[in-house]
Amino acid sequence: PDAMLANRTSLNGRWVAMVSLQGRDIPFWILDIRDEDGMVSAEVVDFNNQNESVRVESIAVDDGILTLRVVLVPVNSSIEHTYVFTGQLRDGTVIGNFIADKNAARPGKLRATAAKSMAQTGGVKPSLGLKEFSDATIAEDEFAANKQFTKDFPESPLAMDTFMRMMKSETGRGLEEAEISELADSLIENSAYWGERMRQQAVVEAGVAIAEYKKHPQLALKHLLEAEKFLSDTSPQTWTILVPFHTAMMYQEIGETDEALQRMIAFHKAHPFEPLGAYYAAEMLESRGDFAGALEIYSELACLPNMKQSLDQTFEGRPGYTPVTKKLKELWEKHGENAGDQGAFIQHILKSYRNGIRSFVTDQMEPRPTKPGTQNRVVLLEYFTTADAPLGVGIDVAVSGLTHAFGPSELVALRYHLPTEEPDPMAGPPCKDRLSYYNSRVVPSMFIDGKQIYVEPGRLSHSATIYENIRNFVEPLLAETVDIELKLNTKVEADRMKIDVEALSNSKFGDDIRLRLVLVEEEVAVETPSGVLLHENLVRIMPGGAEGIAPQDGKLAFQTELLLEDYRQQLLDELQEYEEMRSNLLGKEFKYGIYPIGPVRLKLAAFVQNNKTKEVLQSAIVDLEYLDEIEEPANEEEPAKEEKPGDEAKPAEEPQPAAADATQEKE
Repeated sequence: PDAMLANRTSLNGRWVAMVSLQGRDIPFWILDIRDEDGMVSAEVVDFNNQNESVRVESIAVDDGILTLRVVLVPVNSSIEHTYVFTGQLRDGTVIGNFIADKNAARPGKLRATAAKSMAQTGGVKPSLGLKEFSDATIAEDEFAANKQFTKDFPESPLAMDTFMRMMKSETGRGLEEAEISELADSLIENSAYWGERMRQQAVVEAGVAIAEYKKHPQLALKHLLEAEKFLSDTSPQTWTILVPFHTAMMYQEIGETDEALQRMIAFHKAHPFEPLGAYYAAEMLESRGDFAGALEIYSELACLPNMKQSLDQTFEGRPGYTPVTKKLKELWEKHGENAGDQGAFIQHILKSYRNGIRSFVTDQMEPRPTKPGTQNRVVLLEYFTTADAPLGVGIDVAVSGLTHAFGPSELVALRYHLPTEEPDPMAGPPCKDRLSYYNSRVVPSMFIDGKQIYVEPGRLSHSATIYENIRNFVEPLLAETVDIELKLNTKVEADRMKIDVEALSNSKFGDDIRLRLVLVEEEVAVETPSGVLLHENLVRIMPGGAEGIAPQDGKLAFQTELLLEDYRQQLLDELQEYEEMRSNLLGKEFKYGIYPIGPVRLKLAAFVQNNKTKEVLQSAIVDLEYLDEIEEPANEEEPAKEEKPGDEAKPAEEPQPAAADATQEKE
């Protein structure tokens, strides 16, 4: 039946949306489009992933170009994913491209169909010319076979892949500049068949491919500067990273060092967690004698999660590369304000870490005014994590960004640490109890006002995107007002902490309501295996218990006194238990030099929660006073190093730039 519809001359009717990926044309929606008197509308009839909800957000036709925006929301998630299709009707098929969120563009089409369900679409089909494309990869003269494929199948989505394969091949790299230019122009011209976005992507890919082998910087700049003109806030994220970075590098190649430095510094500010951009920015500054600027960036590279490891892997075996930590040490000793002072060096690193992980936050929220007779809702964010979670780094840094963006009158963000396969030095019984309350055992996980939200894990470079996704969930909640006011009174006298908390409301609190208190440390400096160095609002104990305080005669209140020595001893007991578990795991004794506890700044958080629905109704947090640093007596050895079973001991090349602790990352 679909063959009979192949000559459709208008957008009216049913269409199956298909994306071309790795030699396969994959159907994923069926759409009904109506074009009546210039008014275009569309709805989703069926889709292939029943674990998502799918809706058409908008559709428009401008000068014959169809633009369709479709929003997908996975089940049990609040995060929306937007797919944008742009295309033009040609010979009964809408030829164009898809962009998912801000990822790279993919060739795609809308094919006329009579199908009412995905099962009737015929499923995944091979892209045009797939067999010939595969044969070309094993041909004796692969370059010639690829060139012939682009002539025989110019309208195949695989033609673009073939042009790129030719440019990146050994033969392609050995071509004269005029021949490479011709090949790049052919790629761009061919890609235009799939729409303007695909043509733009080809310009980006051509410029980057030529820049990467550095033989023809002027030719690379020709394409990169063209790409620079069409970059915008809606461009795929890879374009906004690759184009400015390689443009700066090509200016360096042709000797325009001032322009190169200016562009690389701008790139680093826009993308602070891209290690190559940071490294070359620091290197350029150092070469010009700006040692303070270079020291600042080298410090961030040395302490931010996984940055120096990424560089070490990129430059492994490359002559002339100096590891970042060694470079930092050399610069500090020659140009640091307090060279030779290890304590000052540690404080410098901690400051660099704080500044670095907040560098992407530019939109801090002003405290909200209070409306008469109501209370602003203060949102509670509970983040459950572990010390050994590389893909939790992006969430961890995003939560730090949120704490910086919102004040305590808007957001209370708590970190609960739990052990997974390995013990965690910051874990404690309340953390496990709290996660169990939500009937979960999964870390990392997040709950906002008692509701679990799905946050896609990621590395440091993903943290800004994760931050935006969580912020988009939090901000609408801040528009709400509530009928609950939390009064937190705390006082530290001698060796006692007095706590007095009361929840006030115009109505009596029901039997399902609980008041919960959490004692947190504002900041703990421990470099974990994941690379996270500073841990903010770290949950330590829950005065009144994890089960919470029940109402008495419809009122919620709690008073207690906590001996600071008891608090100190509880933390010491937990850390000594951790030492024992770690020793058993390593098969040798593991001891801290200095316990990762102090100096300690404590906060008291409180929240009112419905035990039946899990909804958090109101939250608050207040600061307490500094407590003394806690040190292990009679042990002045260097901090222990985190090792995994089976690791062989290696001599340290240089001191690790981190707080004195036992969880310095492995070499």
